[in-house]
Amino acid sequence: MSLDELLEQNQLVRVTFTKDVPKLLVCGEEIGPFSKGGEARLRRWVAEELIRCGYAELHRDELIDLVELQKISWRESIAGAKQLSTLPEGFYAKLKGTLSLLRAEASSSVSKAAEYEKASTLARNVVDSRVRKIAHLATLESVSLEVLRALSPEERSLYESLRKAIGSWRNRALGEGGE
Repeated sequence: MSLDELLEQNQLVRVTFTKDVPKLLVCGEEIGPFSKGGEARLRRWVAEELIRCGYAELHRDELIDLVELQKISWRESIAGAKQLSTLPEGFYAKLKGTLSLLRAEASSSVSKAAEYEKASTLARNVVDSRVRKIAHLATLESVSLEVLRALSPEERSLYESLRKAIGSWRNRALGEGGE
C-alpha cells in the first residue's frame, strides 16, 4: 500500500447507519454504539467494512451525483488540452464511492444499470483527460504554482512520479546525469 493509499484510507468520511451497531473496539480505539439512522465520521477503511457488512452507507455528502459529475466532465472538456479545471475537494474518493454504490445497485434495475454506465463513462472521460494533461505537465521543465494548485493530492502524487520517471529516462536517453 502506498503512502497516498494509506492517507486515503485514513480520511474521515460520514456514514449513515442502516442498523444498530454495538460498541466496537477497532485497532485499540472504541467506536460506537450507533443507532439505526444515526450518522458518524469514521476512518474510510472502517466505514467501508461497515458498508460491506450492511451496517452503514456513505452519507450523500460523500458522493458525487450524476449532475455534478456531468458538470465536472464538461468543465474539464472546455478547459483546453493543457489546462486543468479545479476539482471538488475529495473528488477521487467521492467518485470511487459513487461508482461502487452505483455498481452495486446496477443489478436491481435497468435504470440503475444505465445510471451506472453513464457515471462510469463520465468518470473515465474526466480521469483520462486529466491523466493526459498531467503526463504532459510532467514533461515540462517548469510548471507554475497555479497549475500545481489545480492538482488534487492524488494527481500531485501521479505528477511527481511521472516527472521523476520521465526525468530519469530523459537523462539515460541523452547520456546525462552520470548513469
